[in-house]
Amino acid sequence: MGNSCCNAHGGDKVLNIPVDAPPNEENAANEAETVADAYGVGAASHDEAYGAADNMADASKVSAKAAPEEAHPPVEGEDAPRRLSFVLERKPEDSIGLNLDAVDETAPFVDDVLVGSVRDWNENKPKEQQLRIYDRIIEVNGVTGNTNAILAAMKASPCWHMVVQRPMQMQVTVSADKAISLGLDLKYSPNGRSLLIDEVLADGGIKKWNDEHSDKQVKAFDRVIQINGRIGTAKELLESAANKTCLELVILRYT
Repeated sequence: MGNSCCNAHGGDKVLNIPVDAPPNEENAANEAETVADAYGVGAASHDEAYGAADNMADASKVSAKAAPEEAHPPVEGEDAPRRLSFVLERKPEDSIGLNLDAVDETAPFVDDVLVGSVRDWNENKPKEQQLRIYDRIIEVNGVTGNTNAILAAMKASPCWHMVVQRPMQMQVTVSADKAISLGLDLKYSPNGRSLLIDEVLADGGIKKWNDEHSDKQVKAFDRVIQINGRIGTAKELLESAANKTCLELVILRYT
């Protein structure tokens, strides 16, 4: 699988976001290529892990204390992608409680909101002032355009002036017998539960879909969160596409 993960921590005492230990790059790249070839869903890309300031043992302890993972909910009430600006203030001494996917080099993606200061913040705020699952964080405290820099800004301050993209959800159906592959260049984290669309290729099922559905275009930076009714890890999503004549995708669109 492609490797990615995000670590960021606020305050000096608590590691807030679990980190995956980076695997051997060559092995990860080979595995990604094998998966892509087997399932015919485009290329899977390898991405470097971001190193933690604290040690991996501490990260493991934080992960072990997190609540068991549940299936992600659908996007509710969004009939079009939205760009939201708000200020989030957290307690520096508390765990942030975020799982962030950093395969997108320009913006972190909220893969899960766990027990911690962000969930506490969300409890009594309107949806427009919450940081939610599936949000794409495009700016923090004036820092934008680079995932690593945004994460550094989150670490540096307990007060975040944020700009996020909140997606709409759409269903895309592709007949596998009409295309060799979906025609997508994908990136994904082995522990994430989505597939990042890095590029829509010139040939494939998605290009055909886009040609026929001008109102439901699949674009770069969109995320696949379900394939043929299955929600799960990136590997499980890819497995659900194997040997199918029809692929039903649930995609999050951000622009």
